[in-house]
Amino acid sequence: MERAGVPEDDAGAGGAFAARLRALDQAAWAELYDRHHAQLWRYAYVRTGSRDAADDLAAQVFAEALSSIGRYRYKGRPILAWLYAIARNLTSKHLRRMQRDAPGEYVEPSGGSLEDRL
Repeated sequence: MERAGVPEDDAGAGGAFAARLRALDQAAWAELYDRHHAQLWRYAYVRTGSRDAADDLAAQVFAEALSSIGRYRYKGRPILAWLYAIARNLTSKHLRRMQRDAPGEYVEPSGGSLEDRL
């Protein structure tokens, strides 16, 4: 139940919203997505600088949340904190993979090499 505009999972409803998610209630999952997708997308975009990566990562957050909702335990904090933890882990993994797959190439400073300038 919402309390004066405070989302159910933030209102201290004793985990009722999380229980609906664990029961795979489609309306609860739609509500979760509608409520938090934009925030998670912006987080991924700021971390990666890529709209495509942000699209993929935001979708992965919800896929990961769906697959691991059985392990989620309500601890009095908003479920968004859990979603951000998932987003942080996925984004960090993505950035490590990007760094590994495309290591930074050395770019010669303008004006030639240091040896040429000495």
